[in-house]
Amino acid sequence: MGKLFLVVTPIGNLEDISLRAISVLKQVNYIACENPQNSKKLLNHYEINNKKLIQLNAVHEETMSNNVIKILKNEDVAYISDAGFPCISDPGSILVKKCRELDIDVSVIGGNSACLNALIGSSINCNKFFFFGFLSSKEGTLKNELNSLKNYSETLIFYESSHRINQTIEIMKEVFLKRKICIAKELTKIHETYIIDELSNDFQLTDEQSLGEFVIVVEGNQSNEINYEPLIKEVNELISLGVKTKSAIDFVAKRNNVSKNILYNLIHTKKED
Repeated sequence: MGKLFLVVTPIGNLEDISLRAISVLKQVNYIACENPQNSKKLLNHYEINNKKLIQLNAVHEETMSNNVIKILKNEDVAYISDAGFPCISDPGSILVKKCRELDIDVSVIGGNSACLNALIGSSINCNKFFFFGFLSSKEGTLKNELNSLKNYSETLIFYESSHRINQTIEIMKEVFLKRKICIAKELTKIHETYIIDELSNDFQLTDEQSLGEFVIVVEGNQSNEINYEPLIKEVNELISLGVKTKSAIDFVAKRNNVSKNILYNLIHTKKED
């Protein structure tokens, strides 16, 4: 039985790779990768030649994972995504799950993470944070996602693409108005940039700043004042749909990171009124 090596690749600068990662990529015969054409740039840079590349992307992740499993039954395989950690906003989770179910050893070969690079360079509190990843491409769902996070006291971290960055910032201004924000782009590359500001109504990116790959870091809720009225409304809507009161309160409290006891008391106070 072989071993699966999850190898973390550079998020920008090709020099940001560990000696151990290079060693593993050189020793295996098979390298599974998100996009072979992208991976060849890294492999050629380190003269890692004569490897059999197997594609494993998000579109056909289930089928492609099964193909890798067949090879793992006989020998080691390394898996690399296009950049950073496999499985973190990248394919790989299905493959790891299958390996664990079949008792195939999995080893992680560490490296750079875009979300952590952005966090520690943001000057925003790093002690407690919540990594969300990519927000929905649908405006309504995106608003709901951000609203569900607005009461979190933890620093919030998101990934975003260049064609949605400005729309996302506009919605963030509605939800997180006056909070500190850091937009990190092109991390570890020549044009690496940290844009640190406050989410005021007039905050916006220039055309030049809107190009690239982004990590958005937003300050958590530092106020003890939480508006429970929308949460009470949400609970009552669930109850009207047939959800039991306790289950509705538990769900809404967990989703909005608020005290279920306070919400419970407010719901019952409203009923008594």
